[in-house]
Formats: sequence, C-alpha cells, structure tokens
Amino acid sequence: MLTSKHGHGLAKPEYTKLQAARLIKQIAQKGSIRKTGHAKKRMKERNVSDQDILRVLNNGRIYNEPEPHIKTGNWIYTIIGSGIEDGNIVVPVFINKRENYILIVTLVREN
Repeated sequence: MLTSKHGHGLAKPEYTKLQAARLIKQIAQKGSIRKTGHAKKRMKERNVSDQDILRVLNNGRIYNEPEPHIKTGNWIYTIIGSGIEDGNIVVPVFINKRENYILIVTLVREN
C-alpha cells in the first residue's frame, strides 16, 4: 500500500489509465488546459509549443500507473506522445474533472 510521508494510507487512483487517457483527450478538446509556472519554464527551455502539448494530450498514451504528487498528494497521470517535431514528449498532468481542466505539472522531451 502507498503511504504518505506522514504514514497515512493513500486512496486508490480516481481513474484507470484508459479512463484517464479518455478524460484527458475530452478535456483537452472541450475544457481548459492550465500549466504550472514550472511547466511554462520547461516548455520554453525545451522548445515545446502549445501545439506540441495539444498533440500529446489528444494522441498520447498513459503507460505507467499514476503516482501521487510529492507536495499535493493529487494523482498525476503521465501521458507520452509525439509532438510536432521528432521525439516523444512526456507530460505529467493532474485531472480536475469537476472543474473541467487539466493541469500540466512539467514536461520532458525525449530524443
């Protein structure tokens, strides 16, 4: 069982990988995409555009189980897909279904 740094048990992830991938695509098309300051900084450093992000969110896949965010405890789903140029982009996101937005936590460009 996963536990927080205080020893409390964590709830199961809210969505399966498949459910999360579908929800991410749905929100990317009809909801809001938000970015943390850290994600905005990484986008600039790694030359990743909003179009790259949209492509990953709409066409990418979630390969790994979600993990709790180290500071907030929110479940983070990592979606991986190709951007407009060569190489994959790894995009960890938090899904807020109730408020219909995705929060991009950071990103990495794989070459």
